[in-house]
Amino acid sequence: MVRTIAVVMAAMVAAAVSIGAAIAQMPPVVWVQYEADGLPHVRAMVIGGGACPALIAGGTSTPLAVRAPAADGFPDTVCDLALPANLAGANVAGVALPAIPRAPTTIALFADTGCRLKGADVQACNDPAAWPFPAIVRDIAAAHPDLVIHVGDYYYRESACPAGVNCAHSPHGDIAASWIADYFGPMQPLFAVAPIVNVRGNHEDCTRSPNGWARYLSGRPEVACVVHEAPAFIAFDNLLLANVDDATEVTESLPAPPVFATDLALVDARAVRAHRETWLLVHRPPVAYEATHHGRSAGSHLAALISGHIHTFGAYALDGEPPQVLVGMGGDNLAADGELTQLAPFGGVTDRHFGYAIFVRNGTGWDITVHDVDTAVHRRCRLDGHALSCGPALTAGTTSRAHE
Repeated sequence: MVRTIAVVMAAMVAAAVSIGAAIAQMPPVVWVQYEADGLPHVRAMVIGGGACPALIAGGTSTPLAVRAPAADGFPDTVCDLALPANLAGANVAGVALPAIPRAPTTIALFADTGCRLKGADVQACNDPAAWPFPAIVRDIAAAHPDLVIHVGDYYYRESACPAGVNCAHSPHGDIAASWIADYFGPMQPLFAVAPIVNVRGNHEDCTRSPNGWARYLSGRPEVACVVHEAPAFIAFDNLLLANVDDATEVTESLPAPPVFATDLALVDARAVRAHRETWLLVHRPPVAYEATHHGRSAGSHLAALISGHIHTFGAYALDGEPPQVLVGMGGDNLAADGELTQLAPFGGVTDRHFGYAIFVRNGTGWDITVHDVDTAVHRRCRLDGHALSCGPALTAGTTSRAHE
């Protein structure tokens, strides 16, 4: 009987099954993501380094191409294929692919999702309350979004689980087992529902994870870690997404790094040509954007800046600049008080709790619901044009700060 990844991972933790033995039982992992060419691609991770499966659609079989063969620490073949337009009823390795939206109207957003294991800074990865990312994924899947956006930081298991912490048997290091535990295992319910936009975080730089990011999630056709990836643009009928890499650019401080400023100029120019609402997707909150564009009309071309990095939800309406939304509450340790204090000058709301955000198209704008782990709506916000506003917190038990 074919075992699902979730069952395999649960058995590995509960019965202390060896990591290698557990992974060997896994079926192929199949997902759809948008890549550097702006198109949706299907990817597959074939455990054991076997041959790539085929896309079955309309009675036609098209083999996926090898993206990366098995390598040390990565006992899998990674496969890739750009998807044809108007794809329907397709599957890969018996896994049905999600619908590809022309104009997404329900979008799920989160970031900073892995379980932190780094020296003395650790989470109880085996405790669902301490690391709720798998529950968050199940909650989002139940909402059936058209599109999922992950705004960076997937891989957190950098060192071994210390004694006395509820993370026993966890893999660590930039190897396939860590990526499966942190991301590919928990994401299974969502892979079946919607395609994904992957934004690179600072945990995916060439120091922390030079192999996993390039191998599995990078949209570049070349499988090699580079310091900086060029911006990617994903055009829908109703929305343009600008996916900008700031893994090594400290964009949350001033002045603006030169490469980031150059990328922003490209984004602004593309937004002008697109004649549609444009969101900038970037991992770090781009505080530097305000200094870069202050007093210029270029900022008016973007409807929103969406980021993670600080482990909280935040909504900030900046005077004369596009509003910023933080969705970094996907599972890693929540933000410290000092980090929340640093956000105070922006004005708006900052909530410290695990969860996710759902954007639903309504009229000329987007209704935003910010959810706790149990799907309860913690706060409601509205993004309409360049206006961002939020109502009061609706649930208790979280740290909430409102700034005047």
